[in-house]
Amino acid sequence: MKHTISLTLISILFVALSMSCSKDEVVPSNGSGLVRKDATFKLTARSWTPDQSGRFVCTFIDFMHYSGDANAITTAKVYLLEDNAEIAICFGPVTYMSGNLWSEQEGKDLKVYYQPFISQSEIPFEEIELRVEK
Repeated sequence: MKHTISLTLISILFVALSMSCSKDEVVPSNGSGLVRKDATFKLTARSWTPDQSGRFVCTFIDFMHYSGDANAITTAKVYLLEDNAEIAICFGPVTYMSGNLWSEQEGKDLKVYYQPFISQSEIPFEEIELRVEK
């Protein structure tokens, strides 16, 4: 009788412990293995190109394709990492270094824009650190 109760308690404990463990949800990628469904990336925006409207743009080409399921429709949340703070730039422009900074998705590209308040030929910073949630 004691043996049966002990085995029952051990079985219940084993089932309870195994159910409490969780794993990251994964989805199949475009044939290249498994990727996380929700992922976070740290990026450095350092290749800025001026456009005809006076903005500077840094493009992460095909970022949405390479950072997850190429067929999924996802929206990236982009945050500027500045002075131990995270500032969302994906919901619209934010004031940054005498201008506006924001991000946009164009197809599979992720673009970060900087528009100075006063027209200038050079961007007032070399690079910025970003965190992207997808």
